[in-house]
Amino acid sequence: MHQEITLSQDGRIILYPDYNIRVSSQMNVYGEKFVLRLMKKEASIKGLQELGYPDDETVMEKYFNKKNCIAVIAAPTGEGKTTTLYSALALLNRPNVNITTVEDPVEIRIPGLNQVEVNKRVTFADSLRTILRQDPDIILLRRDKR
Repeated sequence: MHQEITLSQDGRIILYPDYNIRVSSQMNVYGEKFVLRLMKKEASIKGLQELGYPDDETVMEKYFNKKNCIAVIAAPTGEGKTTTLYSALALLNRPNVNITTVEDPVEIRIPGLNQVEVNKRVTFADSLRTILRQDPDIILLRRDKR
C-alpha cells in the first residue's frame, strides 16, 4: 500500500450561494486531519458594541485608532478574532482614511478598504513593502493559523 505524503493545505469549497466551506488539512502521525468551517458569504459586520465592547464609540475609536501603535488580537479558533477586526475597521472606515488589509484569505469584502489577498504570487512581505509606499493610515495583517 502506498500513501502519498502532502503538505498541509487550506482552501474553500464554493458550492452554495450563501455559504463557503473553508477546508484545512494537516498531516499527522495517523494520516491526515481535515477541518471544515461553514462561513456565510455576505456576513454583515457587527458593531463593536454587539460584540461586548463598551457602548461608547469615542472610547472604542480611542482604543483602535492610536497613532504609531500595533494592536494584536489573539484567541482560539472560532472566538471572534476576525469579527472583531472587521468591526474595528468598519468603525474607522472613512473616505479620508487610507486603510489597507493583507489577508489570508479575505473573509468579508468591505467597500472603501484596499484588501489584498495573499497567494502563491502575492506574499505578506511583498504586500507590506508596497503598502508602506502608499501612505497608509491603517494596515491590517490577518493570517489564519496554518
